Amino acid sequence: MEPALPLLRPDQFGLSAAQQALLDQSDRYARAELYPLCGRMDAEEWWPQEAFPKLGALGYFGLTVPEAEGGVGLDLFASGLVLQAFARWNHALALSWVAHENLCLNNLQRNAGPELCRRYLPGLCAGRLVGALGLTEPGAGSDALDAMRTTARRDGED
Repeated sequence: MEPALPLLRPDQFGLSAAQQALLDQSDRYARAELYPLCGRMDAEEWWPQEAFPKLGALGYFGLTVPEAEGGVGLDLFASGLVLQAFARWNHALALSWVAHENLCLNNLQRNAGPELCRRYLPGLCAGRLVGALGLTEPGAGSDALDAMRTTARRDGED
């Protein structure tokens, strides 16, 4: 029986020049700018408020969002390369970055209507807004497909 997918040898996989450049650039940035924050973040449970706006200004948010919508226009693999570099030097910022970038921003861009995208994508891509994804709830755990019961409803003008 033939395998469903062709088997790849290690010498058949590699990064393109653009992917390698993104990984190298992200790694240099994280080493120089994110790593020095680790000690204080851990010791004082401190969060660098300027981190997200800085990351947004440098184009590290909205990687998978099309340029026409204010993003960079790359793919999830590119986003994974940035995550790899960031996580090497600052785990806490990397996890916060990926929650914002993938769980919120990428998810919003792929699934929300045009009005919500116009309202939130620019601020999320710029790092002026901080995104997250609400998933776990009592009695459901993180079973977003079957067990979640939380809903939202308007209450006043907010």
